[in-house]
Amino acid sequence: MKQERGSRDVTTGSARPTDLFVGVGSNLGDATANVRWALGQLGARSPGMRQSSLWRSSPVGLPEGAPDFVNAVVALDGHPWADPGDCLRSLQALEAERGRPREHDRGQSRTLDLDILLWGTATVALSTVSTPHPRMLGRAFVMMPLAEIAPDLIVPGQSATVAQICARLAGEVPVRIA
Repeated sequence: MKQERGSRDVTTGSARPTDLFVGVGSNLGDATANVRWALGQLGARSPGMRQSSLWRSSPVGLPEGAPDFVNAVVALDGHPWADPGDCLRSLQALEAERGRPREHDRGQSRTLDLDILLWGTATVALSTVSTPHPRMLGRAFVMMPLAEIAPDLIVPGQSATVAQICARLAGEVPVRIA
């Protein structure tokens, strides 16, 4: 698949609806309720959704004293989005519905953060979204929940499975919420 929308916007590889993975996180308000709300919204759009447990982690790149994050990862089977840009707009609408301002600093706490992690086996480089998510491989709060639902998955551009990547992140393991 190749899609061009200007010199920077390219998608290569193939994408199947069963291969959409989304990271879900929150650290403002009732973070657990925010994540559960998002999981319910995503599940309503994708009847075949698989989800990880909820994980708690210290914030990365936020000021000292920022509240911990609650995180999860979902695999969406049969989702309604035609392309990553369409999906991103829908996820941003859910973030806004939960009170996240569209204009925000990457280093701010947030009521809801929804990130497209993987769009099938595609490597997506659009001006608004890139997959695989550019920072996911070094983040235990993404990789550990992903390993729960897809341990044998190989992220495009990698040779190791998600479970093998998690083994390398062993020193940064978040605490799982019961």
